[in-house]
Amino acid sequence: MSPTSEPARPTQLEVLARIASGLCRDARISRVELAPDDRWSFAPSTRTLRVGASTLATGSIEVCAGILAHEVGHAYLSRYHLLPRQLPGALAARWLNAIEDPRVEAWMAARYPGVGAWLDAAAWHASGTWTHQDLPALRTEQWCLGACIDAHPAGARILAGLASLVRRSLDATAEARRVYRDGFLPPAGLGAWVDAFPEVTDAYEAVHHRHALPVEIHDAEKVARILAVRAWEHACAHILPTVQALHAEDLAALASLVAGDEELKGRLWNAAGSRRTSLFAGVPSPEDALRAHRDGQRTAGVPDADDHDLAKVWYAAWQDGVHAQHAHPRLSATPAMQATSDVGEDGLGAVSAAAPRAARTAPPAALVGRLETALRQALRLERKQQGRGRAHQGVRADLRRVMVNDGVHARDPSRWHPAWQRATPTRHDAAFALLIDCSGSMRGERIEAAVRAAEVFAEALARVGAPFIVAGFQDELFILATQDATAEQARRGIADAAREVAGTRPGGRNQPQHNDDGPCLLTAAKVLRSLQARQRVLVVLSDGAPAGRRSDESDLVRAVQTLSAAGDIDLIGMGIGEGATHVARFYPRHVVVPAVAQLPEALVRVLAA
Repeated sequence: MSPTSEPARPTQLEVLARIASGLCRDARISRVELAPDDRWSFAPSTRTLRVGASTLATGSIEVCAGILAHEVGHAYLSRYHLLPRQLPGALAARWLNAIEDPRVEAWMAARYPGVGAWLDAAAWHASGTWTHQDLPALRTEQWCLGACIDAHPAGARILAGLASLVRRSLDATAEARRVYRDGFLPPAGLGAWVDAFPEVTDAYEAVHHRHALPVEIHDAEKVARILAVRAWEHACAHILPTVQALHAEDLAALASLVAGDEELKGRLWNAAGSRRTSLFAGVPSPEDALRAHRDGQRTAGVPDADDHDLAKVWYAAWQDGVHAQHAHPRLSATPAMQATSDVGEDGLGAVSAAAPRAARTAPPAALVGRLETALRQALRLERKQQGRGRAHQGVRADLRRVMVNDGVHARDPSRWHPAWQRATPTRHDAAFALLIDCSGSMRGERIEAAVRAAEVFAEALARVGAPFIVAGFQDELFILATQDATAEQARRGIADAAREVAGTRPGGRNQPQHNDDGPCLLTAAKVLRSLQARQRVLVVLSDGAPAGRRSDESDLVRAVQTLSAAGDIDLIGMGIGEGATHVARFYPRHVVVPAVAQLPEALVRVLAA
């Protein structure tokens, strides 16, 4: 090529990469790559922005740059993936993303004034691809779409097609969403982040205890997380309850479809009963079923309790699998925030989910000592060391031999010796199991309190020599510690409960969106019965009602009834937090611990009673 030749015209991807090199420099996004599935996302672990192939091919450079700017905003501000989600499974991320999108775009427009036109172009492009027939049938999906777009003129046509209930819900949350969008933003200038928060250390100390966030991070990252926590708490109080009400409406509509279609009901029973996720692949998605009903192709009936249960199972299976295929192009630009420790020098890059320390300190000695003393008394292990004959020293008389062979023994005293049997004093008067709810709603101070309580439990029982297990549960039960572990091994295993809640335990179950209380309670009872003991005690720590992958509240009711009828296990339910009154509905013997920090003390009182 000669020096005077015109340079080759850059491709759209190359132009976008050049824009990214400037726009993303502060956020340390170093790589832009093509995504064949047309899903735009940001991967913090590799600092990679994935660009949707279809949008790149059909949209203008301004549209693509707008979506890129949107993702950069998520990289700067979005931390909701670190916070507890007391919501139905995977949908928590979609609901939160719907209100987070306007927030990140507002900050990006203030930080980089030139990107406002690009963000507008992306919004017009997204709204222009929709027709009335494309609108979701599920009301929660409609709400998410409306929350993303209602503040922009491009959303007017979409909003007009939404269900009236959804429009009323958007109106009811409009002011709260405006506060969420504008009230929790850091300054536009990065250097002013920490200056605007002179109390950053104290403020972060408060939120990291509430939500189990890591301590050793850069001050600027602390600012991002402080604001994320405040925004989250505002959303929980003023926005998300409205979405949960729409979710209940969706479940009721699905239950009516189940009631009106015996074939569908049979397929759902088959899939749910076998607990095989693959069987749901042949069942219409809730979205498709509701669309068919809207078009007059499906009939509804009057649902009963079983229909409602099946609707929940159907919805849960869909949200865990097929759900992603129905994402709106703009909504699907959810940041692919992965659990990673990739925090750079500026503290503004990827963030990591809370992880327990590799080595934990010993539990409070006073609590352990109190529980140990109480257990020794209860288990009759404080044996007096005076005149109880040879039986106290580890032997006891075989009374049958004494009575039958009394004459023989009288003639030959040496024959008395076989009449004494060796009898090692048993230390297994009772065996104990502690079952910890490791669903996502336990995140923060609740799981930390449960971990500390479990450490006291394990340490005291190890001292008295009583057999025990500590287990966690999500959709399945997993063992965290047993009496065979060393003290340090037990503490590390118990601390893994926090990793399970965060979904980051290496090789763990990592299904915090589920809590199948009923089946896991029966599994725990089976494990406890394998321990040789005359008495068995099973304590369940939980902060909410079941919301399982394969079970619901009725399964827990039946499990408790089964164990109560058997009579060989003393079952105790402990509710964690002010709203944990659910234990009263399920466990005949129960305790509610409103002050989460008092859980270790409360557990000691329960076991010592």
